[in-house]
Amino acid sequence: QDVVLLCFQCLKLVLLHAASSPPVGVALQPVGVALVQAILRDHMKPIYSSLLTRVPNRLIAAGLQLLVAMVMQGPGAAREVQRAFNFSYKPLQLLLGRTHRVQVWSLCQLGLAVQLNCCALA
Repeated sequence: QDVVLLCFQCLKLVLLHAASSPPVGVALQPVGVALVQAILRDHMKPIYSSLLTRVPNRLIAAGLQLLVAMVMQGPGAAREVQRAFNFSYKPLQLLLGRTHRVQVWSLCQLGLAVQLNCCALA
């Protein structure tokens, strides 16, 4: 679990850096979008596993924060996450009943980020 936690945290930092790269100079957004596509294509199982209620709160929070960072790559990435991620996943619904502030806040961020970025496409 510690290795997965570190991977999620590193990926989140890389994605957030790519999303905040300035428009001038080296554009990192294509790298971030490619990373999102690779995660969605090949590595969703660890993300879904991190959302189970039996795992530590910090791993749940890291999984949710990674999803938020993926959505922050822009409207295209948000649409891909929206299509690929099963928001009706039962353990995700069970997290809403938990009282851990970081999890509830991360769920709210994820929902808001998906909505805002997907609306930008319209």
